[in-house]
Amino acid sequence: MVMLNIQNKMQDDSIIDYSLLSRELMQLREENALYRKAITQITDVADQVSAGDLAARIIHQDEFGGLSPALSAVNRAFDFMCRVISESKILQQAELVKMDELRKAQLTEVADFFEKQIIPALDFVSKTGF
Repeated sequence: MVMLNIQNKMQDDSIIDYSLLSRELMQLREENALYRKAITQITDVADQVSAGDLAARIIHQDEFGGLSPALSAVNRAFDFMCRVISESKILQQAELVKMDELRKAQLTEVADFFEKQIIPALDFVSKTGF
């Protein structure tokens, strides 16, 4: 990043080198545009992910120079978040399967109880005339 330091830009006779300052100002403008572009990319991808597009990622990271590692880290964070979501969905599905199996076992238990206890009692009542 370029830092303006006017004192260092002065020539021996205390005249400011405006051409050097102009070049540095242009470089700062370019860096500012790069930061704006990077923030726009991060915002756009974050909006897509928050809207449910879990595959959205920042692309063309090599166009961001020194900011590329930061953008790569954002993508890795989205990757991690998507893995967590995916794993939680898998765990949720497994839990639903367990609950369904438990429900079926309980229904079977109730049916067995009915068959072993209630049906004989009903047969007894019907045979004895109670």
